[in-house]
Amino acid sequence: MKPVTATVWVVTLSLLAGGAVLVGQTTPAAAPPPAGPTQTEAAGAARGGGRGAPRAPLTEADAAEIATLDRLPAWKPGAGDGNYFIGPDYAPAPEQTPVDGVPKGRVETFTVNAADSRFYPETGLRGATPTRQVTVYIPAQYVAGTAAPLIVSCDAYGARNNVLPTILDNMIADKRLPVMVALMVMPSDQRSLEYDTVSGRYAETATAIATRPSARS
Repeated sequence: MKPVTATVWVVTLSLLAGGAVLVGQTTPAAAPPPAGPTQTEAAGAARGGGRGAPRAPLTEADAAEIATLDRLPAWKPGAGDGNYFIGPDYAPAPEQTPVDGVPKGRVETFTVNAADSRFYPETGLRGATPTRQVTVYIPAQYVAGTAAPLIVSCDAYGARNNVLPTILDNMIADKRLPVMVALMVMPSDQRSLEYDTVSGRYAETATAIATRPSARS
């Protein structure tokens, strides 16, 4: 299961309750630098290999090379130099699969306008996103108006396909987790400021969103 980047607080929720890898490939030491991008570089650029990277068109040769990657032999301990396919060779965690009979929590989505934010106001930068989407999971066992643990996932991890809500449904029903609410928040255009600043501002933002979604947050 992919690690969850999250922070946990306890709040009262009155209002909310209503790949292929090349291994050991050698390159001649004296080889001169290519005049243009290599096939690998061109393929990476075509797939958006890095923020701001040029997006060169995918050539037929690149497409043919990429299509053969999943036919490489699987790497195993002790394998010599060569080209191999590495993973994923793991089984999905059972908590990620919906289970019949397990109470399903409620999932709601709303939008926060950056222009209304007291914590991270709109920057006005060209191309910046003026809104952020927030997904909230409220477990079926939650009692309105009572205090509950709150888990906040950065980059809205777990919101797509209800991955995190399904995990919480199963683990709460198994009593492996307490009855907790999840807040899956997309970052604003000030993502680095939100995540990298050593202060309580992001915690205050998440708490404000969780407890008063219609207020300025």
